[in-house]
Amino acid sequence: MQKNRWLSLLVLLIFMACKNPQKAPPEIQTHQINADTTSANFFPVTSFLKGQLHEIKSLPVNPIRIMIHGQKEDSAWMKLNDIENELSPFFSFTIDSANLKPWFEQKSFLDQTLNAYTFTYDPVKTLPDSISVKHFDVYVNPDDNRVSRIYIVLKKTQNSEQQLTWQTGKWARIITLLTGDDGNTTVVSDKKIIWDY
Repeated sequence: MQKNRWLSLLVLLIFMACKNPQKAPPEIQTHQINADTTSANFFPVTSFLKGQLHEIKSLPVNPIRIMIHGQKEDSAWMKLNDIENELSPFFSFTIDSANLKPWFEQKSFLDQTLNAYTFTYDPVKTLPDSISVKHFDVYVNPDDNRVSRIYIVLKKTQNSEQQLTWQTGKWARIITLLTGDDGNTTVVSDKKIIWDY
C-alpha cells in the first residue's frame, strides 16, 4: 500500500512537470539573476571603455562623426585623437566598485525583450559634487557573456546632463540635455561616432 502511494505521487509529479506552462506576456519578460545587490562587484565601465578606445585607435580607418539636428544629419571624418576629446567627460571619473560602491546599488535581471542581462546602477544616497555619474547600465549578451552596450548619464551642470550610449565595437552616441526653469528638457547636442561601417 505504501508502495502504491509513492508510485501515485511520482506519477502525479511527472504529470505536473510535463504540463505546458503558459507563455509570459510579450511586453517585458525579466528574470532576477542577482538579488544580493550589496556584495556584487560593479562592472569596471571606465576600464572597459578605455580598452575599446585603444581598439578604435588601432583600426586602419577613421571614424565618422554624425551631428544630428532634428531630422537632419551632418557627417564628417574624425581624427582618431578627436574621439578621446569627445569622450573626455565620461573618463573624468572612474566608474568601478572602488569609487562607486558606497554610493550606488547594483540590480540585475535578464531582459528577454532585449536578449541581454541588464546590470543597472543607481545612487542609494545623495551624491557629493565630486561624483558626476547619475546612473549607468551595462548590457551583457547571454549567449557569449560579452558586454554589448553601456549607457551612462552624467550631471554636467545644475540643469544639464550628458548621456552616452556605447554599442560595443560599433558606435557611440553622446546627447547633451538642458532642463529649463519651466521643467522642459531640450536637446543641446546630439552626435554619433561610428567606427564600424
